[in-house]
Amino acid sequence: MVSSELLKTLGLTTCALPHSYHVQWFNNSSKAKVTQTSCVHFSIGSYHDYADFDVVPMQACSLLLGYLWKYDNDVVHHGIQNRYTFMHRGKNIALLPLTPAKIVQCGKELAEKKKEWTCYRF
Repeated sequence: MVSSELLKTLGLTTCALPHSYHVQWFNNSSKAKVTQTSCVHFSIGSYHDYADFDVVPMQACSLLLGYLWKYDNDVVHHGIQNRYTFMHRGKNIALLPLTPAKIVQCGKELAEKKKEWTCYRF
């Protein structure tokens, strides 16, 4: 799932979903109707990919890789280490959790980017 706010900010296009559905935990209202999808290019460290994401009004994060992404990429979750591993284009990829210091740093960088995005909206 991808945040509708992120799509607006980046100017990405959406398409109608063939069958809409409702989600309940992404915002403060009782439920939100999901009616659109968007193809989003993303990167996590050295891993670069794209996928179709359903568009939702969520405040928790900008992009949520879910069960279908894990299934399509044959991802293995190593629970104790909280690490995900998979093959991508013949290369082993390991997604590791951020350290507490890195989480704080990323939060500050994201806040600065949001300020920049707000300044350049038309």
